[in-house]
Amino acid sequence: MAGKKIETFEQKIGRLNEISNTLERGDETLEEMLKHFEEGIRVYRECFELLKDTETRIKMILEDDYAIKEVDIMESRKS
Repeated sequence: MAGKKIETFEQKIGRLNEISNTLERGDETLEEMLKHFEEGIRVYRECFELLKDTETRIKMILEDDYAIKEVDIMESRKS
C-alpha cells in the first residue's frame, strides 16, 4: 500500500460533494461521468464502513458487563 493516501472521513465526504456537483453540472462526457459515479459509489461505501466501525467502537466503549447500552445521541445533546 505504499504511496496510497489515507483520507479522513471528512475528506471523503468533501470528495463526495465534489463528485455530486460534477455530476449535477453534467458538462462532461458520459464516460467521464460514469467514472465519477463509480468513484462516488466507492467513496460512499468507504464512508459507510467507517460509520459502521465507529458505531461498533462506541458500543464497545459503552459496554458494561457485556450488556450494550444504547445511547440516543440526540437526547444526550439536549442535556
